Amino acid sequence: MKYVINIFSSIENIIKVLIAIIVLVMFVLVFGNVVLRYVFNSGITWSGEISRFLMIWLIFLGSVLAFKENAHLNVDVLFKKFKPRMKKAVYTVSCIIMLFVLYLIFDGSIKTALTNIETYSPAAGIPMWIIHSAGIVGSLGMGIIILYNLYRLFIKKEEVETVMARDLNDD
Repeated sequence: MKYVINIFSSIENIIKVLIAIIVLVMFVLVFGNVVLRYVFNSGITWSGEISRFLMIWLIFLGSVLAFKENAHLNVDVLFKKFKPRMKKAVYTVSCIIMLFVLYLIFDGSIKTALTNIETYSPAAGIPMWIIHSAGIVGSLGMGIIILYNLYRLFIKKEEVETVMARDLNDD
């Protein structure tokens, strides 16, 4: 189990580095384009397109990190009043619903990526399947986290509050 945690930790660190690189590249592209437009009266035509594509990846990778850290917005006023068995049932149902939605995102992203396998972006010439695969990576990442949380809940017999609050690296 320690190896799984180390893999999760390594993947988390890779995602954090990727996010930092994406933000840096977006900043350089957008700021550089602004300077070029106002100072030199020219610009980089593909800068805005690349920035938009990087923003898509930033959102999906950031969503995986936020999901892992349970940082997404949730309303648990009613949930806190439930008894432990009801909490476990409600949490399980919510995980099943999330897995279904993630499956829909995964399936739609694969279909869109395959449909656009030979399509390229107009300004930068980037294959569009690369952009659409962000949904595949994001849905897989969040799905794995949900499955691991369900494993902790049912196999390791941890409490729902512990599964919901703890970081994957705390094991």
